[in-house]
This record gives sequence, structure tokens and C-alpha cells, in this order.
Amino acid sequence: MATEILGMSFEVTSAWLIWMLPFAAALIMPGIGKLSKKATGFVAVGFALMSALSAASLIPLALDAHEVHSQIMWIDALGLKAGVLADPLSIIMANVVGWISFLIMIYSTGYMKGDKDITRFWFWMMFFIGSMQLIVLSDNLLQVFFGWEGVGLASYALISFWYRDKKKDHVGVEGRTVLG
Repeated sequence: MATEILGMSFEVTSAWLIWMLPFAAALIMPGIGKLSKKATGFVAVGFALMSALSAASLIPLALDAHEVHSQIMWIDALGLKAGVLADPLSIIMANVVGWISFLIMIYSTGYMKGDKDITRFWFWMMFFIGSMQLIVLSDNLLQVFFGWEGVGLASYALISFWYRDKKKDHVGVEGRTVLG
């Protein structure tokens, strides 16, 4: 018998958490930043780790060639459903995204240390990770579209991160030109 959390199996819960945890972290980042800028890094790394661990928990399913598919009603009036589809390829990609993102987050804690806009950086990083995972695990094109647009928006924001600093602004000029 599968372990159930809130009426969903552990695997279904994990599949939803992979992409929802980074978005949740992005949403709470401004509030955490007002309390303690130093804490934002710990929270961001912690949420990235939880997302990666959620992805890792699905590896046994991928090895057995099983999949997780779950849908919930999103906009009832239009009949739109939100869902996750974690087949073996999606599980592998969710792990690649999750673990590389986690390592980047750890590196970023040192690299971005002392930056006055660190809360904004963590917000966009978590939004970026959530959007990438949304693309990987979506079960419909509308969610893929939202994930794709989220990745583009977050990429633009991260490339433009130091737009106020003329010494560092050159890094983002080319990227901003390409992304519009």
C-alpha cells in the first residue's frame, strides 16, 4: 500500500512538490528578506534541496518504468485542469534540473554574499527553478507555456540583475538584446 499524504500517494505528492516548492520559496522570499537578508540564502538553498530530494524520491519509479500522473481541477468554468506527468524521462530530467540547481544555489550563497539586492536574486533563482521544473513535469501545453514564459522572464531578470552597476552591466547587455 502506498503512503498517502492529504489523500495523495507519496509519489504523487513528490511530483507536485518538485515544481511547487521553488515557487513557494519565491513567494516567501520578499518576506524573509525583510526579516533577514542572510536567512534568504539558507531558505533558498533549503527549498532547492527539498525540491531535488522530491525528484530523487521518484527515481525508483523511473527504474521500474512506471509513471505518476495526477490532475486537479484548475479553472472549473473553463474545464481546465492542472497536472503533473512524471514518466521515466521526466523523472530523470527533474533530477538533472533539481540537483544542478541545488549546486548552483550553494555556489551562489558565496558568490552573491554581501550583495544589497540578494533577496531579489533568490526570488528570481527560485522562480527560474520552479519554471524549469514546471516545463519538465507538466501534463498539458498550457502549463508548459507558463513554465516556458517563466523561464524567459526569470532569465531576463537574472541576466539584467546588475543593471544599476555600470561596471557589471556589460554582462547583461548582450543577453537583454537577445531576449528583447
